[in-house]
Formats: sequence, C-alpha cells, structure tokens
Amino acid sequence: MRISASLTHAPGQQRVVMRTGDAEHTLAVAPKAAGGGSATNGGEFLMLALATCYCNDLYREAARLGVVLERVEVQAEAEFAGIGLAARDVRYRARVQSPAPPDTIARLLRETDAVAEVHNTLRQGVPVQWIDGGPPETTLPMTHSIEHQEAGSTGAFFIQQAGERLAEMTYSRTNPTLIIIDHTQVDERLKGQGAGRQLLDALVAWARETKTRVVALCPFAKAQFDKDPSIRDVLV
Repeated sequence: MRISASLTHAPGQQRVVMRTGDAEHTLAVAPKAAGGGSATNGGEFLMLALATCYCNDLYREAARLGVVLERVEVQAEAEFAGIGLAARDVRYRARVQSPAPPDTIARLLRETDAVAEVHNTLRQGVPVQWIDGGPPETTLPMTHSIEHQEAGSTGAFFIQQAGERLAEMTYSRTNPTLIIIDHTQVDERLKGQGAGRQLLDALVAWARETKTRVVALCPFAKAQFDKDPSIRDVLV
C-alpha cells in the first residue's frame, strides 16, 4: 500500500492532496497570511502524523482485543533546535476513556506502541531520498480562478484565461435541486495542474451551499467521487 501527499502552493493559495492506494482526498491547509508557504509547518505535521497514527492504531488494536473505546486523546511533541537540524526529544502520550479494566488498557497502549507504523519509521531511521523533479514548469499557474455560469437548464464551472475557456465541467439541471454532471474538458496547457479536480471542488462547494444534489455521469467526475468519500455527500 503506497501512501503519498502532495502540496501545490502559490501566493495566497494552497492545495493539499492525500492518497492511500487508489483512495484520494483533499486536506484544507491554509497558506501563510504573509510570505510563502503553509501556515502549518512540517514539524507540526510530523507531530500530527504521530498522534494520528497512534489514535487510528489504538482503535484498530482495540477492535482486535475486544476493547471498547469511548474517547482517545494523543499528544506528540519534539524539540526542533534550528534550521537543518533533526528533531530531538520526540515523545508522545495518550489518554483513553474506556469501561475496560486498567490492566487491559495498559496492555492496549503498550501493544499499540509496538505496532504504530509512523513511530516505527522514525525509530528505525528510514532514509529520505530526494528525487530531482526536472526543470521548472513553464505552464500556466497551477491554481486558477473558477467561474460559474448557468442559463436555462445547463450550467458550467470553468477556467478562463484572456477570454479563452481552457477548462470546463458542464452539467444539466433536471429540477430545482438536482443536476447531472455530463462532461469535463481540460486544455493541454492545464494538464497536470489539477484543473479538473479544482472544477469539481468548486461544484461540490456550490452544491453544498445551495443544497443541490448531484448525479455524476461524466467519467472523470464519477472517478473522483469513487476515489474520495469526503465529497460524496452531495450525490443522490
């Protein structure tokens, strides 16, 4: 199972995509209010990775042992001394609420610590390899302004540059609260920049705001809904 994360950033704009196997979802991470980069730094994300991994693994191991968990709290911390230096004094703690006996909970915490994958990755000092991504891209900006038009029974979310429509996701309206996504098209100049997904994200946000239900007949849109459970709430 391959797990990956990608971050695309431009001034004032940011998109984070997480993937586990074939499943993909986006994560809302704000850019810095001033200057480049993310408002959440890498050290904070690393501590979140430790806390999230242990929390998820607690529920997995609790199910294996037949332990009921009512609440889980995990806190991770480390000392980052300066630019280019590895973290030190990495530690974490966990608290759980459960009707299980204290010795059972102690066993659960101990056994979960032994199998927590992110923790074991750090403990083993797995090398991190830098891969040359090649020359800088010279295509259009990676994040685009999405426009929306609707006339009669048809509508579209689209990206337009200098009066030219370079990407669009079109839909048909069947009634005041239901639309059918029927087509997505992205110009070659926007390929590889996530333009299609940006169009879908804009449509999903609009559908939630207007309480519109969605049917995805377009193959691209259907594939995105199949991969990302977090946006399926707008589907019929």
